[in-house]
Amino acid sequence: MNILFCIMIFIMGTVFGSFFTLAVYRIPLGLNITYERSFCPNCNHKLGFKDLIPILSYMSLRRKM
Repeated sequence: MNILFCIMIFIMGTVFGSFFTLAVYRIPLGLNITYERSFCPNCNHKLGFKDLIPILSYMSLRRKM
């Protein structure tokens, strides 16, 4: 397979995986999954741009979870 294709599939997988995780968390609680901005479930802090992209978020936290 082409390396560029593999990288694109990886990035799309992380983005869709992030969205599906959001949906699985919010739907049982009755929260909106399309119009509300993402937030921290512990402190309700609204997430910034770099926090919304899974790879950038992981790198900016220096792999601390």
